[in-house]
Amino acid sequence: MSLEKLKEARRCEVAVLPPGRSELHLNDGGGLYLRIRPGDNRSWEFKYTSAGVAHKLGLGGYPAVSLAGARAAAAGARDLLAQGIDPREERRKRQEEAAATARRRKTFGDLAVEWIEQAAVDGNWSSSYRERQVGV
Repeated sequence: MSLEKLKEARRCEVAVLPPGRSELHLNDGGGLYLRIRPGDNRSWEFKYTSAGVAHKLGLGGYPAVSLAGARAAAAGARDLLAQGIDPREERRKRQEEAAATARRRKTFGDLAVEWIEQAAVDGNWSSSYRERQVGV
């Protein structure tokens, strides 16, 4: 690890909240901030404006998200902004798509019922045996 990277990592770890302050923002540049709150709570934020309105995009907590990870996420958000896409809306869209995909997934129970029904159709199981298996 280079001395500069070590200094950056150390700065994130040793930054403390001054007395009387409710939070502190350390600017890394390019809209990336480390937000420090009471109780050793640290998180990364990307601040930007879209359509003239200021927004904050949470990038995750420190140290779970490293400085390099936060910088990469901020760079991705800047790329979206350059394309005219709001990063918060893009995140919301991806989360909705993931939720829809999860709802479409079959459960073990769904697959078991399909398998049992197919076994009955194939003639491998008698109707009385099938009823005993599924409790119908």
